[in-house]
Amino acid sequence: LLQERLAPHADRLVIAAHNGPGSHVVSGDGEAVRALRAELEDEGVRCGGVRLGAAAHSAHVDAVRDRILSALTGLAPRAAHTPLYSSATGGIVDGRTLDGAFWSEALRRPVRFEQTTHALLADGHEALVEISPHPMLTAAMQETAAAAGRHAVTIATLRRGQGGLRRLRTALAEACVQGVDVDWAPAFPAAGTAGRVQLPTYPFQRSSADGPAATTRLALLPEAEREHTAAALVRSLTAALLGLPGPDAVTPGQAFRDLGMDSVTAVELRGRLNGATGLRLPPTVVFDHPTPAALTARILAEALGTHEDPAGADTTAAAWDEPVAIVAMSC
Repeated sequence: LLQERLAPHADRLVIAAHNGPGSHVVSGDGEAVRALRAELEDEGVRCGGVRLGAAAHSAHVDAVRDRILSALTGLAPRAAHTPLYSSATGGIVDGRTLDGAFWSEALRRPVRFEQTTHALLADGHEALVEISPHPMLTAAMQETAAAAGRHAVTIATLRRGQGGLRRLRTALAEACVQGVDVDWAPAFPAAGTAGRVQLPTYPFQRSSADGPAATTRLALLPEAEREHTAAALVRSLTAALLGLPGPDAVTPGQAFRDLGMDSVTAVELRGRLNGATGLRLPPTVVFDHPTPAALTARILAEALGTHEDPAGADTTAAAWDEPVAIVAMSC
């Protein structure tokens, strides 16, 4: 569909990246990018812009190709010890091929990130970590895994303004609680300085290991307790993610955006809700249910097996400051 929308701008715009089923990047002439963005936003498509000095992955790169090759002269690539999946090819590459010509072509061709994620999932990789100064592709990985019917743990490392060791350790902890085998020994080299502690659970999680699933236990609670428990879960996790004083600081009808949530924490909230409930909420669930009350209704609908929000639930999409679908000059 996006390719069809580019038809009127065939000589000026191209799809620069396929990040996920619902996340793509368009690159090309600035005026044409702005026109397409305006069209899509008028139709309710979430868009955002990325300002760069050149429109990467488009014909604009041709003008600097010789400079790129010259700058990369002397590269001596070699075979990697760890399998390398490249979004330039969509699969495993031989490290010995990563010369100047490879990188020049990679900057010119579309990014095949979605195809690469599929390749990782197909090869049995179920823990995907985005190592970057700020997560931009974690949601796309979740979308790809969901579309493939696969469960995958997706973790981001650093955050904008949070680039220290504490943030990195938090990311490792997030991976650990989702079942990833993290080697904590380097973080606690002295014997006896670390140990496991029992964490409190929500009422619907308290049962024997061979009891019913968490969602089933939630559904079996009395109606009033069920709604209170689900709402408390949403509000407490939201407060924890945003660094708020506590659940009481999260008003049920207040938009997540107004509470300070951005696209990164929205994706993280979805992950924590899935972990706590055993549900497989879609990657865009927080965007599609932009208030705690609406999100609570969705969780209850899933737990009860109705697969749709109860009548009267507020699922009106709110404007978010950060994009899900990215349309911009980008690389």
